[in-house]
Amino acid sequence: MTDAVTTGTAITTALALTVAGVLLLALGLLPQRGKLSRNAFLGIRTVRALESDEAWRTMHRVAGPWVTAGGVLLLLVAFSGFYLDREPAFSVTVLTATGACVALLFTGAWRGSRALRPTAAAPAGGRGPGAGVGPRPGGGVSGAGRG
Repeated sequence: MTDAVTTGTAITTALALTVAGVLLLALGLLPQRGKLSRNAFLGIRTVRALESDEAWRTMHRVAGPWVTAGGVLLLLVAFSGFYLDREPAFSVTVLTATGACVALLFTGAWRGSRALRPTAAAPAGGRGPGAGVGPRPGGGVSGAGRG
């Protein structure tokens, strides 16, 4: 039994990763160019992203570079079976790249979701987030030393 990468494995992996990489490139680049509007099938489909066209555009504008990076990574690794001659090195390379791609996708979705969060402005009474922390009119800092 040898641990060489077979041609069939190299071809199958190259095809699968190429298709996934091209799809991610399209999903990362098309919305950035305004070519993918809110729809029922493609894109990052969170509740907030689907609330409005503006939310959809914001989500994909922020997440797009991360999704594109995932697609580029998969395309770079797609043909590794043809130049890595040992199965263990090939497997580690493909699995590591796939894991990194998933991490990039989650990071993009997370950052896009954070971009959609409403900014918390303090109400007129001063009881919003961060109220009671900061300089006091008479000197000193309120909120310090509480624990």
